[in-house]
Amino acid sequence: MKKYDKYIPLFVILYILALFGTVIYTVGLFTSFEREVTTGIIKGKEVTSIQINRMESSADQEIIVKDKKEIAEIMFSFSKVKLRETNSSHIRFKVSYWMMIHVDNERRLLLTLYDDKFLTIYNPEKTKDKSRVYKIRNKYDLKSIEDAFTSQ
Repeated sequence: MKKYDKYIPLFVILYILALFGTVIYTVGLFTSFEREVTTGIIKGKEVTSIQINRMESSADQEIIVKDKKEIAEIMFSFSKVKLRETNSSHIRFKVSYWMMIHVDNERRLLLTLYDDKFLTIYNPEKTKDKSRVYKIRNKYDLKSIEDAFTSQ
């Protein structure tokens, strides 16, 4: 028994490091739209327009939102969204919304919203991991996007 007592501190340190690594990895999976897009990509610049394509099995529609108030409502509705990164490639959905975000009159970002369950963020400026898929962890209300279609 005495022979192995000198290894106990080593095993405790390894256990703590493994636990710490697991916590860091798990926390890294959880993020928010605010962190990923607003502070990460847009960085306080003005969103000048949002091109939205609604894809349904019955019909497809396209609008371009240029009204600052509507843009602010759409961006605000996304600001509270909590995300968890996933690598799911098989997403079941009824309606998808493809949104091209224009910042300072240039295409900056593509968001694809699948119902209110999944969100894909495509950033063409990145050199690696341009597209990421996230599961929406909290309730997301599609009202601001649907209101944009009814007002056009």
